[in-house]
Amino acid sequence: MGGSRLRAALASALTALTLAASAAAQTPVGAAFTYQGRLTDTGGPVTGNYDLRFTLYDAPTGGAQLGPTLCVDNASISNGLITAQLGHKYADRLIGCHIGVCTPMTLFETGLPTEDQYADHEKDRFHHTRKRMAEHATSHLVVQSDDPQTLAYGLHDSPAGMASWIIERRRGWSDSHGDVESVFSKDDLITTAMIYWVTETTVTSMRYYWEAQHDLWKPEHDRQPVVEAPTAITLWPQELMLMPDALMRSFYNLKRLTPMPRGGHFHPMEQPELLVEDIRAFFRELR
Repeated sequence: MGGSRLRAALASALTALTLAASAAAQTPVGAAFTYQGRLTDTGGPVTGNYDLRFTLYDAPTGGAQLGPTLCVDNASISNGLITAQLGHKYADRLIGCHIGVCTPMTLFETGLPTEDQYADHEKDRFHHTRKRMAEHATSHLVVQSDDPQTLAYGLHDSPAGMASWIIERRRGWSDSHGDVESVFSKDDLITTAMIYWVTETTVTSMRYYWEAQHDLWKPEHDRQPVVEAPTAITLWPQELMLMPDALMRSFYNLKRLTPMPRGGHFHPMEQPELLVEDIRAFFRELR
């Protein structure tokens, strides 16, 4: 099978699996990790994905208007921001939002919260965030915010380079204590790398932060809280960034805040049972 045919087949399979899961659950779900195509123009894939993602929620009914929808996105800064925007713009269409990577929606304009924004009993979150970002993520954010295209070309041209970039982040950003295979199997790692490789979306993924900085988030209304949809947030001990309670409550209609005993940035793959249990508990309360 040729490369283009293989990519098309994978795209169809991923979309079919997402819609099948939605049908089985009898609930529309977002196709957060399905193949969405390569970026061919500038113009803010993060902000542009807000409405695109909601269109995908409508996909199981062929684009017809749906009743209340669940919105669940975890293990990505951009997905967390997209979920927050849906809870901000489409609150009347959502049952609720469940977020695993919580950052301020103004992240690319204001940056991370400063130490004085953390209460005394939360100072450990601030020091954790500063340490984790310095050791594992600052270079990732800087290069993709300032000069993503040069690096992207190199990874797009080298499967070994692309795989090493992905696997290093699985090692450093997860709750693996440096042993990546204590959390992810080889099949997990190669499957993740292959999705990027055969769909040729490595370059697209590396432009998210640059585009977000050049197309800053703009609110749709001035009501408070910013995200009116009922929201649950999980705090994973080895997540890169842990926000102060006051910031989370200022942005979100926060109904549930769950500190988790283990897990990191990729918690849906690291601790799926803990995540599913919390999602079920949250939405059970909203029935």
